[in-house]
Amino acid sequence: MCNLCRKWLTLDIIDGLGVERFFEVGVGGGDVLIALGNKGLRGEGIDQAPEAVAICDERIKRAGLSERVSVHVQDLFELQSATEFDLVIAFEVLEHIEEDRAALQTLHGLAKSNGYLLVSVPAHMSKWGAIDVWAGHVRRYERDELEGKIRDAGFDVLRTLSYGYPLLNMTRQIRNMIYSRELKDDESTSERTERSGIERPGLGRLLRPLIPLYSWLVFQTGKPFLNKELGEQYLILARRAD
Repeated sequence: MCNLCRKWLTLDIIDGLGVERFFEVGVGGGDVLIALGNKGLRGEGIDQAPEAVAICDERIKRAGLSERVSVHVQDLFELQSATEFDLVIAFEVLEHIEEDRAALQTLHGLAKSNGYLLVSVPAHMSKWGAIDVWAGHVRRYERDELEGKIRDAGFDVLRTLSYGYPLLNMTRQIRNMIYSRELKDDESTSERTERSGIERPGLGRLLRPLIPLYSWLVFQTGKPFLNKELGEQYLILARRAD
């Protein structure tokens, strides 16, 4: 349910940045990749889950964007790219990675001099619940921790948004209850991570037609609170410090 909110926030943020080429790590179903392609940007994306890449690639073809954006199966730590990008995106990625500092260093290498980084992560360990276990998270972040790690990786933090309040907060207990019923004891964290970008629990699939409306309400009602420490998610804009 946060996917559409992130996409709309991203489109608002990048309007004034003047970026042309982007790279996205962890594309999931491809919402952001395709939205940026439709906006006229050129870019590449990777995901370690073959099913996610197949879904995203099919959506790219249906949208007629194959000459503008591309996606392939790739692990971030095995990535070798000689290209540097105006914008590097990692949405809901760092919380899955034990060595998040190393991941941020890799993202730094993908950004060109004075290039931008957009990162989103779940906020506050006090909000840890079944959703996090289901998705294969290893942590949620506090603001100072996340901003510090981004700075240590060689970026200047330009803006930090806390989004999702009040509607995501109000429905957290219900969402955790739904996700707790879908947990499988024999599933590894890496397996949970791979399917977290494209799957939803059974009830979530039944409610799929309502998700765009709910997401729009989350987005609109949350605008007055983006600069307050109230939301369940962080979105950070940073710039490579060169």
